[in-house]
Amino acid sequence: MTIKTALEIAAELVRQSNRPDETEVIEALSLCRDTLHTMKWTKELIFDACDQFVLEHQRNITTRDFDRKGLPRHPTVERIFHMTAAEFRDRYYPLAPTTRTVMSPYGDLSQEEVARRFVKEFHRIRASSAEDFDQRRNKSVSPCWLTVARICGLPDRWSALLNHLGLETYPKVKKVREQTKFSVSSNSALIEKARKTNQHK
Repeated sequence: MTIKTALEIAAELVRQSNRPDETEVIEALSLCRDTLHTMKWTKELIFDACDQFVLEHQRNITTRDFDRKGLPRHPTVERIFHMTAAEFRDRYYPLAPTTRTVMSPYGDLSQEEVARRFVKEFHRIRASSAEDFDQRRNKSVSPCWLTVARICGLPDRWSALLNHLGLETYPKVKKVREQTKFSVSSNSALIEKARKTNQHK
């Protein structure tokens, strides 16, 4: 049970008690509930806030959620737990594999086949980054890297996917700009006269 849930139950019990100071007690409990996760963070409060988030949103936590109100920020998690927010999430609130729907063009493929297609496309385009892969991949061959990671039950991190598949990004290729050649011609009578004069010399 989270602290917020306990406070709400306590407020309900006070309502049923017919205490003369019922209104004041309920207001105090409501204040505690509403300011619960704005106090100084501790390990216990961080776990409680994460449990409450999952309870309210009915989904697992992503690393981006640590920038939302009600959850500690990345530096706070790192200071208290001595690990990044992503590592904290992976250890205590790991993401469940994404359920693929029939509407997905890759819905009938096995996890192994999706991974195989990703690896083949990764090497074909010699991907240098996650953005590079998504921009240049053949969409009819492989899903984006994030979909592949989720199908494989991995965290939403490019590095996690590469480590799982034993891949390393290719060096970024610098595009060489081709020099543009210009041809200049002129119909100037003066230039034409000078050209004929030089031919006669």
